[in-house]
Amino acid sequence: MFTGGDDPGASADAEEESRENLFMAFFRDAFSTFLLKKQVQVIIVILYFAYLGVNSYGISQMEEGLKIENIFLDDSYMHAYRVTEDKYLRTAYPYRIQVIPFACMHAAKMYKHNNL
Repeated sequence: MFTGGDDPGASADAEEESRENLFMAFFRDAFSTFLLKKQVQVIIVILYFAYLGVNSYGISQMEEGLKIENIFLDDSYMHAYRVTEDKYLRTAYPYRIQVIPFACMHAAKMYKHNNL
């Protein structure tokens, strides 16, 4: 099995897999010759740059302002939580930040040091 020899039953499967079907013939004969025409290639490049232009315009018109509490239902506890959190906890600095210390901090030593 794992000696690198040939499987006698594999030849029938290989012939079935390599047999040409309708999709292979269409893409090989019709679609590839269509894509190889110079006019079609120019049209594809123009459409691509038009697509990039429309996307660039869309990104430039994008505005901030999604309120996260609008995602939840009005009678949901998360909606009430987000409204209350914005009202009381986000008045001075409205953005969430995370502080990641770069030094190794030993909580037991810090507790002992602060309680002396």
